[in-house]
Amino acid sequence: MSRKVGRPVAKTAAREHLITSAKHLFSCMAYEKVSTRLIAEKAGVNSAMIRYYFGSKEGLFEAMITSAMTPIIESMHLHNKKPSAHSLEGIMRAHYQVMSQDLEFPRMLIRIMTLPSSDVQRQLTEKLFDQLTSTISDEVFFALHDGKTLRADLDIKKCKLTFISMLMFPYIAPPIVLAKHNIELTPSFLEEMLQHNLSVISSGMLEKTALDQGL
Repeated sequence: MSRKVGRPVAKTAAREHLITSAKHLFSCMAYEKVSTRLIAEKAGVNSAMIRYYFGSKEGLFEAMITSAMTPIIESMHLHNKKPSAHSLEGIMRAHYQVMSQDLEFPRMLIRIMTLPSSDVQRQLTEKLFDQLTSTISDEVFFALHDGKTLRADLDIKKCKLTFISMLMFPYIAPPIVLAKHNIELTPSFLEEMLQHNLSVISSGMLEKTALDQGL
């Protein structure tokens, strides 16, 4: 677990450099291959800073995952307070903004979630996934259904699964599949994909009256 300690003003940037370096290394290398020394070298700081800020390599990994996913979780909590026809759009925009920054990061998340349940990486990552999936299902979708924002003829569980699929693809699509369809995950394509998904949600999941009223 991360250790909460004070931060010297002159060294505040060191913590962020370590998180950024850890994200890059953990995304492109196996967890056991990434040493604290390697992370510190890439961040340009003393390796003692990892113990100071995070307590351990595990603590840094958890902080890295949390830092990356926090904007998505905060967006979900914001929309939970007042679910509306625009909630799914807000959550999806936040998700795309995070995942588009580093295309290896979402692939790393999926790779970790296929590890044995006893694996430390999976346990740490699963805590955040639990927050994401429970929020999507229990708070947002049920609120939209009860508020007659979701189409009444659609099943909540299937809507949730469709939405999660839209969040994860095309980020976790096998490169060979993308190549066969001449798809390159450029910033412009991802923005177009976001707009396409939002259009599908608006026309396929939401009641027209809710959209017209801006609920």
